[in-house]
Amino acid sequence: MDAGSSGSGGSTGLGGSAGGIATGGTMAGGTTGTTQWDAGFAIDATSTGETSESLAGETGKIQAADAEQDSAIDVPLLADSSAPMDLAAESYGSTEAGMPDGAGTGWVDSSGADRTGGAEVDGAPAPRILSIDFVGGMPSSSGAPSGTVVMAASESAGVKPATHWNSATGATGTLSSLVLASGDGTAASASWTMTPIDGAIDTWSNAFVDAPGDTRMMNGYLDPRSSTLPATISVAGLPDTMNGGYDVYLYCYSYINSSDTRLYEYSIGSTTFSVTQTGPSTSTFPGYTLASGADGGSGGTGNYVVFRNVTGSSFTLTAQPRTSTYGAQRAPVNGIQIVYPSGY
Repeated sequence: MDAGSSGSGGSTGLGGSAGGIATGGTMAGGTTGTTQWDAGFAIDATSTGETSESLAGETGKIQAADAEQDSAIDVPLLADSSAPMDLAAESYGSTEAGMPDGAGTGWVDSSGADRTGGAEVDGAPAPRILSIDFVGGMPSSSGAPSGTVVMAASESAGVKPATHWNSATGATGTLSSLVLASGDGTAASASWTMTPIDGAIDTWSNAFVDAPGDTRMMNGYLDPRSSTLPATISVAGLPDTMNGGYDVYLYCYSYINSSDTRLYEYSIGSTTFSVTQTGPSTSTFPGYTLASGADGGSGGTGNYVVFRNVTGSSFTLTAQPRTSTYGAQRAPVNGIQIVYPSGY
């Protein structure tokens, strides 16, 4: 429907609705009406007899959703208006409100601010992501881990790109008041533990050249070294808003300076994945590869797995070293992400 096409008395109508808006013409005679727009506002117009007044003001552009077609038409502003009407209160990185943005970084409002972790929109649960980076590091002369850098809150990393990673340092420890990707605090906590062998610190590093984001997150890791001494990671107190079913992404990539092939095993509840890695490992972050079949299957070669539709406010993840061609049993844990809702 072209703007300015004539109807009765030279008026322009929208799909034949009463009280149409005149754009470059006049209102249909003899009626008083209100035209309601899908964008969420109404314009009142009155005309009498065969003559009518044109609405005053400059024109703005909106998209009119017609039952038959979509057309761009001119919509006059009210006489006392000095700026175009705001048709959309918020945008979520898509042409439809409530949709995730294409970059996968969460939901954003019209200013570009991250809304991941916000309230429901259009009846759909807003995604919430909680991420933990195991900083790791190699032994130093002081006995403390070295060679890794703690992520800044603004750094984005993960298969589900997110900021505000919670940094877990050392081979054992606890974190409280975990923070969501949105920056909102929670009452959730995490604890991790393993038994060291021969006094070793049981963390390590891939020796990547440091860079913010994915490289930094994947560089250091927990490094359990015996099939009889797994690492355990427990998360508790997740917000009620995440209890409807979430996914746990586990990242696993270790430093191997030979052609050794290692088998790692990871479990949450009754679900277990096996992951293989053959050296030598790369000197730079190789990108993310889902272990074959590890999204509901038996696992395989790759550097992350996904536990789908985990429920409840707490869970415990076990990292179990299994086999090694050269006897170097390992089960690295570089980081985890808890992503709600499941399948997001």
